[in-house]
Amino acid sequence: MSRLPLVAGLVALLAPAGPSFAATDVPTGTVAFFDLAACPAGWTTASYATGRLIVATTDGAKLRVQVGTPLANQENRTHTHTYATTVSVDDKSISGADSCCNSQAAHATTYDVKGATQAAATGLPFIQLTVCEKQ
Repeated sequence: MSRLPLVAGLVALLAPAGPSFAATDVPTGTVAFFDLAACPAGWTTASYATGRLIVATTDGAKLRVQVGTPLANQENRTHTHTYATTVSVDDKSISGADSCCNSQAAHATTYDVKGATQAAATGLPFIQLTVCEKQ
């Protein structure tokens, strides 16, 4: 079973009308995903994109900005969340028992609460493909 490159849909969008369109009509610098073990002729591995979520931008100053560490092969990265808050409680008296010498009643105070959640994987479904740039 032959595997067609996933770039076919992109190439179709870029293709001029008529039968004269060829793979050489793909503009230099085009980045595309392929369902192939290696990039086809005329393309090179876009190693800067390997393991990264690719996000489109309309701001040329933000091209190729990289944030964080790329995912490793088949990695389902875990993450945690930290939290911090305060909890205030009101006075609560026990009728007939609240006096100068009874410490059983609750007195108004504020508690600081902070911590972190346990590490958990994202569980997002993904597929790994070869990402290539047209030369």
